[in-house]
Amino acid sequence: MDLRELKEVSQINRHPWEWARFEVACKLLRKYLSGNNTFIDIGCGDVFFTKELYKRYPQSSFFAVDIEFTDEQIAGFKEEFNDKPIQVYRTLDDLNVQFKGKATQLFLMDVIEHIEHDIDFLQMVAKQPFVDDNTLLFITVPAFQKLFCTHDIFLGHYRRYHTAMLKDHVRRGGWEPLQTGYFFSSLLVPRVIQKLKEGNPQSAMGKATGLVEWKGSKTKTDLIKNVLLTDFTITNGLKKLGLSLPGLSNYVICRRSR
Repeated sequence: MDLRELKEVSQINRHPWEWARFEVACKLLRKYLSGNNTFIDIGCGDVFFTKELYKRYPQSSFFAVDIEFTDEQIAGFKEEFNDKPIQVYRTLDDLNVQFKGKATQLFLMDVIEHIEHDIDFLQMVAKQPFVDDNTLLFITVPAFQKLFCTHDIFLGHYRRYHTAMLKDHVRRGGWEPLQTGYFFSSLLVPRVIQKLKEGNPQSAMGKATGLVEWKGSKTKTDLIKNVLLTDFTITNGLKKLGLSLPGLSNYVICRRSR
């Protein structure tokens, strides 16, 4: 969950989209990872993704970074993760003071759409001392600028992406794409309907909608999560057969350009 959303709720009721996105990331990266890795989650939000990843790879090391962390939040996380291989930092500079190794895997999970100059940011990440030619970078972003809506504005998004644009920005940022694609095709129709109802998102901007408002039960959450994962299984299978379907989210797996 984005920290901007976290401020809107007193108790987190995790959205099925977040659970499903986590599973999609694990499935896509499975062939690249071993049991012992060094993960760095940049723009980690409330550390949900890192905590769930730890359950899958408990022998690995984890570093979570988010510039929006307060001193109070960092202190709370340090206490929570006291007996776990998870460390939390506000900036990459703070991380580099403590960590001198190399990362197996970097994550930018719905992060670069928040950054005005995303290519410059990707170039900066590529030059970090924890990155080498074997480090993988996994990026997810919201898809299709025509679907830009009030929730994008609330979250501070500058843009949405399509595959060609994402690959272009990644390459100009110093990374070479290994694998790209869309996921969650079934969410396109609801977003198109939302967009048509809103019209101009600037004029329709009001109370935030989306993840911060999820009030579904665990049964409903699991049901929708499984529908989304079935969606991904089908579209990913079709992609392997040469048929690429659009989705509400876009991803790229890449390595630093040599």
